Formats: sequence, structure tokens, C-alpha cells
Amino acid sequence: MNAIAQRNADARLAAIVAGVVLSAVLVAGWACRHRFVDSLYREKVRAAEFTLDLVAAGSVLPLAAEDGLTLNSLVKGASPGEGRLFVSVSDAGGVVRADTDLSRVGSPWKETGKGGLELSRPILFREKPVGTVRLGLSTERLRADADRDSFPAAWILIAAILCAAAAGGVAFAVARMSPGSADAVAGSRSGLPGAAAEGEGVDPGTARNPVTVLFASVKGFRSFADASLPDDLMRNLKEIFSIASRNVLGYGGYVEKYQGESLTGVFGAPADLADHTRRAVRAAVSIQKALQEAAENGNELLRKVSIGISTGVVLSGQVPSGETSSPFYVGEIFDEAASLNRAAREGEIVISRDVYQSVQNLVAVEPLPPQGAGVGRGSWEAFRLLRIEERKNRA
Repeated sequence: MNAIAQRNADARLAAIVAGVVLSAVLVAGWACRHRFVDSLYREKVRAAEFTLDLVAAGSVLPLAAEDGLTLNSLVKGASPGEGRLFVSVSDAGGVVRADTDLSRVGSPWKETGKGGLELSRPILFREKPVGTVRLGLSTERLRADADRDSFPAAWILIAAILCAAAAGGVAFAVARMSPGSADAVAGSRSGLPGAAAEGEGVDPGTARNPVTVLFASVKGFRSFADASLPDDLMRNLKEIFSIASRNVLGYGGYVEKYQGESLTGVFGAPADLADHTRRAVRAAVSIQKALQEAAENGNELLRKVSIGISTGVVLSGQVPSGETSSPFYVGEIFDEAASLNRAAREGEIVISRDVYQSVQNLVAVEPLPPQGAGVGRGSWEAFRLLRIEERKNRA
């Protein structure tokens, strides 16, 4: 009877511990979701800043030539959606030359009174300021959009954490009801190889994370840009980045940066996803499919996007940015992904050997000759991704 009572007491204790763990996980899950929302919010602001840079670059000649039609076309192309309240171009004297609100054209610039976040960029001609571009953002709309976009991925993450916590609770219950459990737990805690050594000399705000990097860019962009009007170029790039970032975020990734005609996505951090390589591959396939379908509307630039995917361990941390912080990453796999991207032709996806080994039961590929991996790396095998092969026994 004493043994039965002890087992019952152990079972009750295990249930209490599991309940506490599950409650803590729920709180942590919601905290992770809020961090994810903040990350998406920052990405939307960064996208607006990129648009602002494009408008500033495209406004130089029209502003100098007093070409109001072209300036207003630029403003009109940059205005729709994404929580944008207004876009305005003013000259060096502060007179508005183009604006979302045409009634403001010709008047001195003054605050709109709409509130929100106002971004600005100088318009430079031969390194001298000749005007200013301003863009107003509705912080409430951006936050609401980020909250909406983060909801599916956040719940997947919370569900995964809950499952892991539930499994841990069951394991604890079994251990409590097994003879010698206390010794086993103590042994497992003291027997972690290299646990202390791993944290030595590392900033508490940094971590080593296995991640997968997706690098997408436009082939032949320079010649296309030289032959295009600024507003057409901006509209086409915006469509590419919108499609690519939507799919990266949709598969649980993080848009690390936009640079020129390229986009870098990271899977596996800051969101800890065990299947980050599969997510990156599926995101790349989804991006190319969406781009090819959208190209039917006449934007041929969408057909010229190539993607390189690499996986490995990076050093990650947070960089303070005002009241928030942004993730940063250090690792050679970013150069590797860019090199794989250069090996890809228009509309293609090229993956590294490590990526292929992680997803070989999911994809059909074509081997490629070894590619130069850049500074500090030798050559590696690369594979052209042909398709994802969906079967019942495959993830």
C-alpha cells in the first residue's frame, strides 16, 4: 500500500509540474509571438524605407527638369497600401512639387497632421541636396498587418512548444515513477558534455544557431534598370520583394535584408524551427511559382529571379535600434548562398550539398559542377532543384 501511495503521490507531483511547465510555455509562446510581430513590423518599415530610397533616386532628374508629371507618377506608384498615409516630394526651397494630395502641390511643405511615422530622404544631385522625399506611415495599420501576418506562424510555433512541453511532462512522470529516477536526473544534468565550455567567452546576447539562408536576386538587373523608367523599375521591384518576403514570412522565415535587387531570408532564427531547411526549400519553390504566375501580367522582370539556398551554423545576436532591436547574423553560408544564386539561371533554384542531404527525400535535383565558395571555403557540390516530389511517406 505504501508503494502504491508513493506512486500516486509521484503521479500527482508530475501532473502539477507538467501543468506549471505548460503554463510557462504558453506565456513564453505569446512572448515569442509578440517578438515575431515586432520583427514583421520592422520589416514593413524597412520595405517603406527601400521605397523611399527608390523614389529619391528616381526624383533627381524630374525635379531638376521641373517635370511634375514624372514626379507625380513616382509618388503615385509609391503610395498604395502597406499603411502609407502620404508620399511627398519637395524642392530645395521646401516647396511641394509632387504629393499624394494634389492640393498640396505648389505650397510650402508643412506637417499633414495625420500622425503616424514620417520617414524622409534627401534628393542628391552630384552629392548636393536638391530636395526631399517624405513618406508617412500609419503605425496602427502596420502593427495590425504585422499582427495578422504573424498569426499562423506564431500558432504553429506555440503548438510545437506545447507538444514538446507535454512530452517533457510525460517523460518526467515516467521518470518519477521509475526506481532510481532521482539519480538518473542528477546524472543527466551533470553529464552534459561541454555545457560549460560552450558558454565561455560568448556574449549572453549572442548564440550559435543552425539556419538556412535563401538568397534571391534578379538576373541582368543593371541592363533592365538602364532601359526602364524609374517608376516602372520601382513598381516591378516592389512586386518581386512583396512576393518573396510574403513567402519567406509565410514559411516561418525572417527577411534579413533587402539590398539593391536582392533579398536575403533566414530560416531557423530568431524563430527556432527544427525543419528550417525544408521550410526554406518550400518557400523558394513557392516564390518562383508565384513569380511565374504574376509574370503573366506583363512584368518580365519576375521571370528573371534566381535563388540560392545554403545551410549551416551562424553566430546571431540583436542590434539595438531605437526602442527595439533587430537580429543580425555572422556566417560564411551567406556568401555561399550568394554564390549558389550566381550559379542559378533565370527562374532557377540552386541548393548546396548540405541542403540537399537534408531534403533529399523531398526533392528531385540535377547535380551541378563544383562552384567556387568564396573566401575561406573550398568547393562544394551544388544541385539545381527541379521540383518537390510529394509522396505519402515524405515530409
